[in-house]
Amino acid sequence: MLAFFTLVGLAFVGPVVSPFMPLLATEAMAVFYCGELGMNPWLVGLACMIGQNLAYIVLYYSGAALTDRWARLKRQIDWLRVRYSGARRTFVITWLCAAFFGVPPALPVVLLARGFSMRLTTLLAIGLPLRLLRFTLLAAVGSALWPAILDLWHRFWG
Repeated sequence: MLAFFTLVGLAFVGPVVSPFMPLLATEAMAVFYCGELGMNPWLVGLACMIGQNLAYIVLYYSGAALTDRWARLKRQIDWLRVRYSGARRTFVITWLCAAFFGVPPALPVVLLARGFSMRLTTLLAIGLPLRLLRFTLLAAVGSALWPAILDLWHRFWG
């Protein structure tokens, strides 16, 4: 139970910390918790989904504050919305790709979501199931490959 809540906490800070410390990326933690600690992939996926989506709620409102504070960013977002009349629909498609594949990274997409008139409920309705599937699959595949990952780790940093 402690491992589950620790993973929720790591997934909460993962989107912000991982660019600076890649070993703390939520994806790496999902593989580690399933492969090394033997957690069920669905529990790993659930913990990662909860942690990241809690972080996304905070980032969603932080992004709204940024766009309100930075007039230039707000003008650029407004220009994109006017220039591309389907910008909201395109932004939803972008969020679908970010939520499951991780491309583009979810962090900037969430920060800009409110500027593109995406409601938090829409963000979560898409993000919750897709992040659950993403991390469950990563954990399952990562645990199957864990012996090979450890072998490579020991060869290079051994």
